[in-house]
Amino acid sequence: MKEQIFKGLRRGMPQFYDAGGHNPGMALNMNDVAVLVNPAAGGGRASKIWERLQRQVTALGEARCIVADSEANAVRELDQQLRDEKLRTVIAVGGDGTVHLVVQRLLASGRGTDVPFAFVPAGTGADLARGLGIPKRPAEALQAAMTQCASPTRPPRPMDLIEVAFGDGERRFCVNVASTGLSGALVNEVNARQHRGPWVYLFLTLKGLLRYEPAAVRVVVDGREIYEGGIFLAAVANSSFFGRGMKVAPEARVDDGEADIVVIPPVPLAHVPWRLLQFYTGRHVRLPFISVTRGREVRVEPQTPEAPLRFEIDGEAAPVTSRLAAPEAQAITLRVLPAAVRVLA
Repeated sequence: MKEQIFKGLRRGMPQFYDAGGHNPGMALNMNDVAVLVNPAAGGGRASKIWERLQRQVTALGEARCIVADSEANAVRELDQQLRDEKLRTVIAVGGDGTVHLVVQRLLASGRGTDVPFAFVPAGTGADLARGLGIPKRPAEALQAAMTQCASPTRPPRPMDLIEVAFGDGERRFCVNVASTGLSGALVNEVNARQHRGPWVYLFLTLKGLLRYEPAAVRVVVDGREIYEGGIFLAAVANSSFFGRGMKVAPEARVDDGEADIVVIPPVPLAHVPWRLLQFYTGRHVRLPFISVTRGREVRVEPQTPEAPLRFEIDGEAAPVTSRLAAPEAQAITLRVLPAAVRVLA
């Protein structure tokens, strides 16, 4: 197959050429592309990245650009664009939370498999980008997405999602990783920081361990109990990375129809620094006391109702069930939705 070369990013409408310079007749009409920008992502870094991309890629001037100053405005404007049947693609410029919002709106509009999305990482984590193999540099990620969108030979990739259903009836859709334990306890503190790079996350993790009281849970996968007791972490992974570069589920794939479930029990504090290093490389899954399972449906039940589970979904805090709720109402069910969306990656 001939090498494909992308031209025309600076000249308005991108064109798709082969190695001989021939245009196979496919062009990307940027009028049919919505770009959602979260300028606050990465502690404001995304705003500067967006300004740079606009200077570098004049074709963006023809796109339906949404620079959201609040989540409510982002939802309203994106929903309006998704009601237009001519819309062909949504590009998210920001962090994993920006992609999370885009996917919620795609499914709410009924266009999850109709309109593919692309991701230009401009936040602090970019864990989903790591898992999908999307370039780290925003300009390269944008170029790759636009090239694939214009390509007649590279269709969007089907991608699973994880539906997270709470006992009160609320539900969300997880793109990357949903977890509870220390990660759920720290998510608000992490997101309150203006600068949230890997070292900040690692520092807060170590600090949080000093005051963290392991939550007691029962974990059931496809009707079979796999764990009961206190946890340091219980993660249900659609992709491999979370926590700003931690390789929580090395074998997780976004298109295999299953989730990887990783349960880590409490470990002695003296062992934590070494174990965390293993966590970044993915070698923790070899440890005998760590449970790694694959499945389609996961139920996490708190065993201490007076201390409700705190979940994070794609790095965003999930609702906390009332302590007064019955134990069954505090349980959370996570179910894989195969090929629920399509991604340019």
